Amino acid sequence: MLVSSTFIAGISLLHLASAAPTLGGRGVGPTPASPTSAGICTSGPVAITVQVDTTSISMKKPADQGKLTGFLANFWATGSSVMSQITSRKADGNSQKRRIEGTYNIWTQVCHPNGKEGQVPLIVGIHGINFDHSYWEFGYSKEYNFIEAANKAGYAVLTYDRLGVGQSDKPDGLSVVQSSTEVEILHRHIQQARATGKYSRIWGIGHSFGAIQLTGIAARYPSDLDAVILTGYAPSMVSVPLAFTAWSQTLASDQADMATRSRWSSLPGGSTMMNDKSYMGTGSASSDRFAFFSEGFYDEGAFQRAYDTKQTHTLGEFLTIAEPVSKPASEYKGHVFVVTGEKDMQVQFL
Repeated sequence: MLVSSTFIAGISLLHLASAAPTLGGRGVGPTPASPTSAGICTSGPVAITVQVDTTSISMKKPADQGKLTGFLANFWATGSSVMSQITSRKADGNSQKRRIEGTYNIWTQVCHPNGKEGQVPLIVGIHGINFDHSYWEFGYSKEYNFIEAANKAGYAVLTYDRLGVGQSDKPDGLSVVQSSTEVEILHRHIQQARATGKYSRIWGIGHSFGAIQLTGIAARYPSDLDAVILTGYAPSMVSVPLAFTAWSQTLASDQADMATRSRWSSLPGGSTMMNDKSYMGTGSASSDRFAFFSEGFYDEGAFQRAYDTKQTHTLGEFLTIAEPVSKPASEYKGHVFVVTGEKDMQVQFL
């Protein structure tokens, strides 16, 4: 797979960073505080309509933090049957599904490289859990800014807040915000980009859960992308229990940090999210440090920026996180490039 050295450098440096600041609600049109000096950015909500079969989960949302912690302890127990208790299987072994139809506002940003006329290649960036779109434009230092590096190399970049995150809509966190819904939203984004005729080719780059979604695209929609770049990724889920346990998952409404609760409440749909007992976050600064940062290999300022801008995830995502990698992408014919950090605890035990 042929990629420019500038682009590869951008990916490698980016993977050392764990997050970036939320940039707030921008209107449609040129971005006042552009995340890149090498491009022109437009941003705003994009209405995405999906019809998707999500996993039917037959459990009540936890009433409080104690119930959530108890559920997670039972879920990760050796020999646990929790998943089989809350989902049903069809004769073919696949889980029972529930059809979801809806239109969701997805906060989206496109940054076009300066001085480029005609078609240009486009990279679609999908952030992982605990972050939002700004993962790709990390404000702590320009050396961590993927959009800047990609624009300088002549690539346009599309990034967005995933469903349930940041400036995007926040529907039910158990039945709607699941892996399959997010894969479908990504597919619609890619199709809309192709329909513009502005792009010579389209690549996808994902971090962690974002990379998992790209594998789902490759399996379900093999002609969507010309190349996929998977960072913080491994096809096995063997390290996931340790990672999620390290996060000390805590209900959004029960976050110990008042500043975090206030910031989340002020987001679009924030009050609804804070009352939805299926929206969660990491439990503390120590949890984030343990799960995402390797001692001696990061800047303290980068860690603080990551913690101060962390985002929520949902119980629906947690319970369906492995679904996109459960089927082989046997029909996908594009390029694949994998970047995994040597100290990445999420996948280092593979």
